[in-house]
Amino acid sequence: AISAGARNSSMTSQNITRTRRLAERLALPRNLTKSHLRKSTVSHRFDIPHFHRRFSVLITDDGGLELWLDGCLRKRREPSDRDPLYVWTNIELDWEEHHYVEARYFRRGGEGVKSGENGKREKLLVTVNGAPILERSLAPPSG
Repeated sequence: AISAGARNSSMTSQNITRTRRLAERLALPRNLTKSHLRKSTVSHRFDIPHFHRRFSVLITDDGGLELWLDGCLRKRREPSDRDPLYVWTNIELDWEEHHYVEARYFRRGGEGVKSGENGKREKLLVTVNGAPILERSLAPPSG
């Protein structure tokens, strides 16, 4: 027989899982539509496993920056004059542990980036809880 405490613990776990899934579905920014997402093509994509979760950082051909978590768009920054473009999200792990993921896309180079032939090199920096986990010098998107 299952004790009342074990049954309540199981129900709480199911509620947390259900709440987590609902929160991820609602995280899509309201100003984006599915048709907009289909129009963007990807120039650079970085898939990064993090514990039992997976997040992706995408630079689109239009110069936008996107951060996806487990296949769900969490943040998108449209191309603008701001440099760097910046997106972030929290990743919830087991036992209420949270990791803060940030991605910065420097279109004008950034500190320590040497210029290419066209005088311009782009840089992507991804951090988790402030520690760099990915730093890439990129060729500008074609187009």
